[in-house]
Amino acid sequence: PDDPDHPLDLTDSTGTSFEVLGGNAVSLSGNQVTARAAGQTLLRGSYNLGGDRSLDDGTVFSVMNETPPSTAHTITATAGAGGSISPPGNIGVSAGSSQTFKITANSGYSIADVKIDGSSVGAVASYTFTNVTANHMIAATFKENVNSGGGGASSGISAKISILTAEFSKEGGQDIVMTLTSGTYTLTAIKNGDQILVKGTDYTVSGNTVTIKKEYLATLAAGQHQLVFDMNGGTDPTLTITVPDDETPPANWTNPFADVNKSAWYYSDVEYACQNGLFTGTSENTFAPNMPMTRGMLVTVLGRLAGVDPGKYATSSFADVAADQYYAAFIEWAKASGIVAGIGESLFAPDAEITRQDMAVILYRYAEYTGKGPQGSWTMPSPFDDVADISDYATESVAFCYMNNIITGRSNNTFDPKTEATRAEVAAMLHRFIETLKE
Repeated sequence: PDDPDHPLDLTDSTGTSFEVLGGNAVSLSGNQVTARAAGQTLLRGSYNLGGDRSLDDGTVFSVMNETPPSTAHTITATAGAGGSISPPGNIGVSAGSSQTFKITANSGYSIADVKIDGSSVGAVASYTFTNVTANHMIAATFKENVNSGGGGASSGISAKISILTAEFSKEGGQDIVMTLTSGTYTLTAIKNGDQILVKGTDYTVSGNTVTIKKEYLATLAAGQHQLVFDMNGGTDPTLTITVPDDETPPANWTNPFADVNKSAWYYSDVEYACQNGLFTGTSENTFAPNMPMTRGMLVTVLGRLAGVDPGKYATSSFADVAADQYYAAFIEWAKASGIVAGIGESLFAPDAEITRQDMAVILYRYAEYTGKGPQGSWTMPSPFDDVADISDYATESVAFCYMNNIITGRSNNTFDPKTEATRAEVAAMLHRFIETLKE
């Protein structure tokens, strides 16, 4: 052969016997010479290779060991609390073969969902990958079985809403927006006593976000009203709405948060934000005031303030904003309104912690959206010792927010533009911001 450093491939299928001289075993099958060991092998015989090429008697060629390309793929199997998947972990699967996984719930639990590469295939007890040609992921989640009471036991998780009380003022009141965690049941209607609210007019549902429209709330008489979320099973959650008399000051807020002390500097700001439906707690009894605010959270709060109807924004312009996330509709509204632009490459980073300067930029654009931005020429103050650390794109926004007492500095006359804003700080800024918009 022309290149003695590579294995020999014979292209003529005529049967020919070869005598192997040397210590390496070689076999001939069809048109392929197969070496059993590395080294040099002497083949005796003659074999027509077509044209004027032939393998002459006594040719010496090298035999090399080559590792064949990998044809194995990996399937990663995970299971959440309340059950298991078998086999678990990273499972190697040969190309073109199949692999079955079994999903088992623990006692007191049932399978909630199984996702293949992020897409749900339902609450299946087993799943088989066939003709595997790529890496995959399978993830199982489980739910706790709940006794619904009454005449017997049944499995299911009752629905919950993210807020249980709210207040609506007929002077400047906004939509009341909440998250409905429906458990294993479905919302069939929302009732106020004998009255059934009209879906699409009195309220809207987008994914797990329920919005009670301010137009409906404005028809309610002063006093308390209980909106019952009528589910097709389990316990029906109830939202208590207080409509104050125009001449009666708002009712005192009952603080449900163990981590918001009345002596804290942000207490009144958290009270204001929760009373007006802008914020909810991170759980029923925690607010997490020192937790950094995310970009998705801030835009959601502004969307609630603006009375955005999530049903009107069903698509997403950003690749990293899934349409079924609680913030998706609000982010799409903010983009369409020129309030946010993303971080490039069709990304928004909704779960990234928002910096103080980026929050100023978004609040500034929201002020412009409402017609409350700066008018005419104005002079931008530079009150902070670290003003040089503020990015150029945020300088005007920070100055506007400072001039309108929306944002104040931190200790030592600094602004800390690139540190994260906490939930307590955002509640305070929004409180001051809303008061500014009213002027």
